Amino acid sequence: MHHATRSKSLIQLLHASGHTISYDKVRTIETTVAKQQCEQFESNGKLFVPDNLVKSRFVQFAADNIDIAEETVDGKGTFHATQMAAFQRGPPAKLEQPRPIDGSDRTLGGLPHELNALDKSHYSTNKRAKRAVFAEEILTDYFKQSPCMPKSIPLDIDLAWILNRLYCHEIEEKVVPSWTAFNQKITSVSPVQSVTGYMPIIPSPATEYDTIWTVIQRCQRVSEHLGQENTVITVDEGLYCKARELVWCHSDQCKGLVLRLGGFHIMMNFLKVIGKHFEESGLSDVLVESGVYGASVVSTILNGKGWNRAIRCHKLAYEALWRVLWHLFVQWMNDSNRKFPETGDELTDAVVQAFAGGTQDSLLAAVSAQRDCIQDMKKDLSEYIEEKSVFPTFRYWTQYIELVQMLLNFIRAEREGNWQLHMSSFKQMLPWFAVYDHVNYTRWGLVYLADMSILPQTAARVFDEFENGNFVVKKTSKTFNQLSVDQALEHVNKQGKVAGGLIGITRSESAREKWCLTYNDMARLSESTRHMLGCESKE
Repeated sequence: MHHATRSKSLIQLLHASGHTISYDKVRTIETTVAKQQCEQFESNGKLFVPDNLVKSRFVQFAADNIDIAEETVDGKGTFHATQMAAFQRGPPAKLEQPRPIDGSDRTLGGLPHELNALDKSHYSTNKRAKRAVFAEEILTDYFKQSPCMPKSIPLDIDLAWILNRLYCHEIEEKVVPSWTAFNQKITSVSPVQSVTGYMPIIPSPATEYDTIWTVIQRCQRVSEHLGQENTVITVDEGLYCKARELVWCHSDQCKGLVLRLGGFHIMMNFLKVIGKHFEESGLSDVLVESGVYGASVVSTILNGKGWNRAIRCHKLAYEALWRVLWHLFVQWMNDSNRKFPETGDELTDAVVQAFAGGTQDSLLAAVSAQRDCIQDMKKDLSEYIEEKSVFPTFRYWTQYIELVQMLLNFIRAEREGNWQLHMSSFKQMLPWFAVYDHVNYTRWGLVYLADMSILPQTAARVFDEFENGNFVVKKTSKTFNQLSVDQALEHVNKQGKVAGGLIGITRSESAREKWCLTYNDMARLSESTRHMLGCESKE
């Protein structure tokens, strides 16, 4: 309760009612946890290793800024720090017996100096690398787009979803669910859940070179402690560029380091691209006048903000445009005396019936048969779109379908753990980042692609893990719900930005230090309690 609210008066009220322990006992527990962290730090040779991680099992890390902009008189003195976490698939390690709670433990005392000390990067912008340096030769062919259908042609499974939704609309039955639910229903394989290894916050801004170098050094030492040759760290573009420069500067100390651009931040920036491209198209008017969103929300969506609303908005517009486009395509097929596969309607009806009351096996079989049938139509559909693309308005709105399809492909790659689709989708996004002046993502995105292209030679085990889908995080047992590593870290960050987090204590150095040291373990305890009571957060 205290972790969720940080309300002393609430704890005192509940204690007086006989429902909880006293507030003093809460403080004692937090201090005990903090001292246990310090003891673990000392026992591991001045290194903090999350005790729920298993040795010799693949682990990856993420780092991001965590900022609390409290209102102050002069606007100075707000809290800026760096959050770190490790993610590992499989059950957690067996935890050791916790330290007994001593009733006298109310104050923490001094922390080990090394816990918050930064490793000096000895880096100067005057010494930055003049050109990118890679461990292996980069083949330019890797960056060429492979010949394929137009980008506006969706994957078989997405086109199946569109046709099934269209069929339900015609028979006036809401049987086939939304895009996400549809994919969850037809996904039978569910990877092993991931364990989050919480690491102490570094009380320094993430954008400083010394802080980034400290993150790299600590992650490398943890990887070495766990018996892993390579260290995989995922960050957003703002940290990636500086981390990459440090790696080039200290290449001898960064052998085996794999830096990744966070998929969640890639998607957020691509939402800005879509919004910029269609800001004067009338899309905002359609969304407002249809009653789907309010005017202020639409403005936020087109600016690339509001993740959940933005994704829902573009899915709705994408489906609506496909309904219009499909009817035009059917008319074109009839005028051209071309025939659809004879079993097309029967297969669609079988899928709808399976959704209405069939078994999982019957649904999977029906969707599989429908996807095979769709392959026969895609050539005609491609020819139709190419023929009509000479008309500017048609081309403009099929371009919207194309952009949203790129986004959906990238989301699918993250949720399914499809490494090849992840890379190919990002490769398609890069030119659009350049068009709309996302200079940093254009520049460093090319570096990221180049670095990942030689991963089989530089870090073969990491590449194998990525190929097996272990580049994302799975938090729950459901299907089609894996997260980008940086998005999983955002969930960790959120715990510090609510009432039970840093709010209200950033001005007290001792309270802040204790929070930075203990909140990860307290968060894990809170999460376990919610799970035990069936009150898990629906993030």
